[in-house]
Amino acid sequence: MIILDACVLAAFADANNTHHDAAISIMATIDQFAISALTGAEVMVQEQPEAAAIWENILTGFGIRVIDLTAADKSPLAAIRRETRLKMPDAVVVYAAHANNATIATFDERLTKAAHNLGITTHPI
Repeated sequence: MIILDACVLAAFADANNTHHDAAISIMATIDQFAISALTGAEVMVQEQPEAAAIWENILTGFGIRVIDLTAADKSPLAAIRRETRLKMPDAVVVYAAHANNATIATFDERLTKAAHNLGITTHPI
């Protein structure tokens, strides 16, 4: 399973994004994708009223699973945030990968470094 960071989804949806081609390559892999509910909210924050529907179509079209956070996730998520010093949205991506024995797709160098320090593989490598 690959946990998608918001930057990958944003690049996928924007042909003018520097990472658009790389995002297309990631999304073309035959793998199961997932995002945290927080990542889903991040990508759905758009000025255009139709943006939420567009994102729902992308998530549904690729069969992207949405991982919810529960009360049981508080302490281990806080530990990852404390250890990595990442902002909460990125810490949630790392936590989702760690909790689901998954890899991460991101273009964020800081998130990549934190993930590697915890033994989590990232794409692109």
